[in-house]
Amino acid sequence: MKKLLVLAIAAVTLLAYGCNGCGSQSCGSNAADEAAKADSLAAAEAAAAANAMQIPYGTYMGTFPCADCPGIDVVLVLSPDGSTLSTLYKERDTQPTVVAGTAGFDAHGNLVFTPSDSNEEVSLYAVEGNALRRLSADGSPVVGELAQSYVLVRQ
Repeated sequence: MKKLLVLAIAAVTLLAYGCNGCGSQSCGSNAADEAAKADSLAAAEAAAAANAMQIPYGTYMGTFPCADCPGIDVVLVLSPDGSTLSTLYKERDTQPTVVAGTAGFDAHGNLVFTPSDSNEEVSLYAVEGNALRRLSADGSPVVGELAQSYVLVRQ
């Protein structure tokens, strides 16, 4: 009878120890596993954000308004090997001005064309499907009756 009582106490003790929430894992690694899962989740979220912010490579064209000419023909070519921005003032220029540079994103998710020549102006665009909307220098959209004229369409 004493043997049976000792055996029952041992079984209950083992059962209680085995069901303490650690399952088949060792108890000491549970916190480390949770931290690893959190790091893995954060890395996956960062990768998803990076994929969402991929540069929309291609050629974009449009005509921007001009105060003293019929318009400015604009061609922005986004390429992994480097990008170019071409502008041609209608009825004034005979050849377009071509500026080489790079494309990337700012902290607000705007596409930024940065010219290789530091004397040239950086330009900002909002990506809208197959179009790029030109933004002002502070990143705000152009407003007013000509706002729809500041769009480059993917070719």
